[in-house]
Amino acid sequence: MQSIPVEIKENYEVGAITLGYRCEVGQGDKVDSLARPEPYNINSDVSAIEGSSQPQFIHLIRNQEGDEINKGRTVWRPVKHQAVQQGGISF
Repeated sequence: MQSIPVEIKENYEVGAITLGYRCEVGQGDKVDSLARPEPYNINSDVSAIEGSSQPQFIHLIRNQEGDEINKGRTVWRPVKHQAVQQGGISF
C-alpha cells in the first residue's frame, strides 16, 4: 500500500482486495513492492476493468531475483466524509 498515490489514500478506502501468494520469502530477503493503476473512468458508471468506475491497482511483490512472491488487486471506494458541526453550523 506504500506505493499508492497520496491523493487516492486521502480520498478513498480499500473496498476489496484480492491476493495470490506465489512463493515464500525468508528473513533478511530483500523485496520490491510495486503497484500500478488500472484505467478507470471516474465519470462513468462502467469501466473496462470488471465493470467498476472505482480506482483499482495491481500490486506485485518480488524478490531480488525477480520471482513473484505476491500479486494482488485493490479496488478503492470513495471515503464518506462526515459533516463536522460547530456552533450549529455544518461544515
